Amino acid sequence: MWRLSAIFILMAGLAGCGSLPPPVQYKDPLSGIMPVSTTAFPVDALVRVEQPAGLIVSDNTESYLQFEKGGDTAAHNYGPMTNDVAVRDMNPKSFVDRIIYLLRSRYPNIELIDDMNAAARLGKKTVFVIDVQPVYGRYSGQTTKFDLAVFVFDSQRHPISKITGYGEAVIPYPATDFRVKESSSQALQELDRKMSQYLR
Repeated sequence: MWRLSAIFILMAGLAGCGSLPPPVQYKDPLSGIMPVSTTAFPVDALVRVEQPAGLIVSDNTESYLQFEKGGDTAAHNYGPMTNDVAVRDMNPKSFVDRIIYLLRSRYPNIELIDDMNAAARLGKKTVFVIDVQPVYGRYSGQTTKFDLAVFVFDSQRHPISKITGYGEAVIPYPATDFRVKESSSQALQELDRKMSQYLR
């Protein structure tokens, strides 16, 4: 059930800390899920969702597992100088829960599943794969970016749409606010708007 636990892990440290983990090297969002290129998906194509539906989280979230403990320690290592606002804004569970909510608000019975084998076993007619690729700025003048994508498969596991959301914001000087809230909110708002437009 590792993929289900991975939805709660999207970790990065605070900007400017020497103990921060290196940037994540992202892989193909469908790696280990389905042998199909992401280029096979029409971008922002209309989808008529068939029920029941399943939801899979991409392996890119798993890349953050190794950084969870170190990133959390780095974020709190500054005692009274710890930037609690930035720590709260980068809460991984809260952020990913909001992405899942966008789908659950539309399809209340959508079920988190491990993989396509589970989708077949449970008779899922539509499968969503969510992929999150944040890039955190570390210093003033750098940009924090959030790339979100929802890949949609039909009952035959054919690619039918890739719905995207993107947000970015520049870190101010001094770097007391790393613009995680602003960039992630932009991405979520765009994803929400497109879901309303393209999911039926």
